[in-house]
Order: sequence, then structure tokens, then C-alpha cells
Amino acid sequence: MTNDSNGTIPTTCNDPVLWKRIHEELSIGNHVMGTVICSRPFGVFLDIGYGAGAFALLLVPEFKDARIRRLTFDDFPLVGDSVSAWVINIDFENRKIALTQNPPSAALPNQHEDGTPN
Repeated sequence: MTNDSNGTIPTTCNDPVLWKRIHEELSIGNHVMGTVICSRPFGVFLDIGYGAGAFALLLVPEFKDARIRRLTFDDFPLVGDSVSAWVINIDFENRKIALTQNPPSAALPNQHEDGTPN
């Protein structure tokens, strides 16, 4: 697959039932696996398993190598790639989930150092 820089940015779902479920199940610091659904110069949108409209954004500065070297568009994960990341922000009011590929500096309660649940 290729990076779809001209693809449509996914639309956020405002379904209150879906976001209630996300609120109950997802927390800052959680480790998630997602599939790249759209790529843009500023980052990639991921499907993290909550269905259409509940995507997460992984910005370029949060890519795992971004703090080590300057990245190019060729370094971005491709549409369809599976990506491992951690939740760094959930904005329930604006229906946005932000991710990082940089592991948490310290394990959170009930999690191993790599962010996966105990």
C-alpha cells in the first residue's frame, strides 16, 4: 500500500454511545494497536478498533524516530500498516484522541514498562 496524501481526512463520529464506551475503556497511558487509515504531512490517522469515526491521530513529533532525526514523508507508516502507540490525550468534547510512539517514561499503575496491561 502507499501513503494516501490526497485521501480524505476521516470524519469524527459524534455518537454519544460510542464516546461513552471510549470514555469507559480508554485512558491516557493505555497502549493501543491501530491501523493507518490516512496519512498527511502532519501525521497519520489510525483506526484503533472503535469503529468508523473514532480514529486517533499520531502527529509527526510523536513518531518513534522523530526525536532522534528529521523525518521525511517516506518514513511515515503506510496506509494499512499496523502501528503500536500510547494514548497521550483524549478530548471528549471535541472527539479527538492523540497518540505517541514514545513509550511512557515510567510504568503507570497496572501496566508493564512497555505500556501493556498487567
